[in-house]
Amino acid sequence: MKRRIRVLITISVCCVLKAFSQEVSLADLSFQSTAFIQEEDDSPVILTGGTIALRFIPVTPIELTARTAFYTQDTQKFLSSFDNSQEPAFVLFEGAALSYTALFNRTSTVTVFTGLLDNPASPSLLRRLFKITVEPCEFHGMPAGVPFSPETEIRGNGLALTTIPFNTQVGAGIYTYWNGETGSQFTLTGDLRLVLALDNAFFNFFGGSSWLYGDEKASFRGGATALVRSDSGHELYGEAGIRSISIGSDDIGKNLYFLFESRLHTNAIDSVFSFFSSPVFPSTLRNESIMEAETMFLGLNALIAWGRLPIERIRTGISFLGALNPDDPGTVTPFSFSVSPFVTCRLSDYDIQVTAVIKPLLLDDPGTAGELRFLLKAVF
Repeated sequence: MKRRIRVLITISVCCVLKAFSQEVSLADLSFQSTAFIQEEDDSPVILTGGTIALRFIPVTPIELTARTAFYTQDTQKFLSSFDNSQEPAFVLFEGAALSYTALFNRTSTVTVFTGLLDNPASPSLLRRLFKITVEPCEFHGMPAGVPFSPETEIRGNGLALTTIPFNTQVGAGIYTYWNGETGSQFTLTGDLRLVLALDNAFFNFFGGSSWLYGDEKASFRGGATALVRSDSGHELYGEAGIRSISIGSDDIGKNLYFLFESRLHTNAIDSVFSFFSSPVFPSTLRNESIMEAETMFLGLNALIAWGRLPIERIRTGISFLGALNPDDPGTVTPFSFSVSPFVTCRLSDYDIQVTAVIKPLLLDDPGTAGELRFLLKAVF
């Protein structure tokens, strides 16, 4: 009898594992290491972090995703120390979402979520509703351009509804969530997203407001992105947004950001020119650059790349960034000028990119004169 029970348990476990292996998939994977030399230090510091998200679909209308992140401030100490001086690594629960898609002829999805859900400024809603892939701004993903990447996210505990009303070319998303705090720290947020998918043009709009408990003034944010594509494959991309303002605020100028980008694709050569006006977003900076947080910059980034990843499986290029503070144009900053050569290889469903950042105007300060980044990212 006991033998039969053991055999039954073994068979059941195998069946469950087989079912999970068929229905659990990778929703996101990103791994990044950045090496740089701090001031008055001879050896480089390597920051390492990453995120991983899994998707589980037990039945067709239901989808469960969960995301976790990890981070260590000194990879060398973390890997080489075996005593009490070991540098700790942080593993964080980033969020989870449960979605149900079976409403209004399967064009609507209701999602209950906690933690990080989405970036409203990204083309994710176009991909989810219309299966359209719109390439985001590559400059924002480069190490030199990360400080100018807008801080837009939907994070908290809440409810979302995404839908395509009346089977049109317009999609919408409604999000209501709070930050998980209580008392005077409680913040309630509502966001609305609209996307429009035409033959050669794609648009994404978002806007929302937040109310802090006990505060009579609400804060507002919003933005728009657009991509227009010609028949020959060339593209024009633009984005504009308001980071966070409240009625009567005096620093509206430091909360506005704009970017206009031309993308020229000729055979296997990409030429991308990005003109922008943007503050430096604090959450994207390392400690040594905090002094530049909230400062407005005007800039130009020129990126030239050779190779097509889907075909040749390799892409190399170089990116040039020049930016100045219009209130103090003569001061040299970490964003005044930089050169970033890079190479990207595609192995199966993963992109591996190595990027070096060189800032010639800051060679007397190794902590800000350069860095080296290794990036591994899954391709979906």
